[in-house]
Amino acid sequence: MIITYFGILSDFNIIEDKSLQTIANIQDVVYILKREHENSTSSMKFTVIDKDGNDLQLIEGNFQVLHIGEDGKWAGAGRRTITIKDLRTGQVFQTDTTKMDYTFFCGELLPLLKDLNEVGSWKMHQKLQELAEAHKEIGQLKSTIKSLEAKLTDC
Repeated sequence: MIITYFGILSDFNIIEDKSLQTIANIQDVVYILKREHENSTSSMKFTVIDKDGNDLQLIEGNFQVLHIGEDGKWAGAGRRTITIKDLRTGQVFQTDTTKMDYTFFCGELLPLLKDLNEVGSWKMHQKLQELAEAHKEIGQLKSTIKSLEAKLTDC
């Protein structure tokens, strides 16, 4: 079993080490992420732990991470499913990450938890994502219309 520890600092910089003690001794570490895998082509399991190596429940505001799934094999897409619970409503939902290896933690999971707490619910988060996608599509359509209008005036 290959084990690596990642110290996540408040500015989201990451320090990697094979020794938990090394990471635990860094004062600015906010989270410790433990990665376990059999070899370079096997699935990777990630666990949030405390400085003593005990599993830690990741709770940010009103949302708790219940489970971080293993990522796909390196030949695959590297996706993993994360299960999150809204502590106010008891609603449990899942989301898939797209970033490889440990980068999902700072690049997707922590921003998602921050966003969920800002907007208040998973449903609102989804609606805002849909709205952002609609705005993007509208922008693309406006660009297409302008391009077609320019071609028509050239005729």
